[in-house]
Amino acid sequence: MNSRGSGIIRNVDNNYFMKMALGLAEKGLGFTSPNPMVGAVIVKDGTVVGKGYHKAVGEAHAEINAIDDAESSAAGGTLYVTLEPCNHTGRTLPCTLKNCRGRYKKSRCCNERSQSQC
Repeated sequence: MNSRGSGIIRNVDNNYFMKMALGLAEKGLGFTSPNPMVGAVIVKDGTVVGKGYHKAVGEAHAEINAIDDAESSAAGGTLYVTLEPCNHTGRTLPCTLKNCRGRYKKSRCCNERSQSQC
């Protein structure tokens, strides 16, 4: 059940959780360059079960931190992430690999990458 008493996550909830992810992304300000600041929230049954952000260049990306924070609770939930997960190996492994293991039902992204490698 979400905070409004129904099991259906409405558009208002989507906006709320995406704004939460954007707020988390801001925590990376000044530490992630040349990478972007990214935040992620995992929600299950209307409750936040995991949160993360990209803390510094070369460290785990936001969605990886959110999945680790959620542990097994991520399964069946929804991932809200401020940037489409990467699908290449650089300083870290592709986020898409761990995203598949997170086993959440849906993902919502507010921005797609413009880089051809992702």
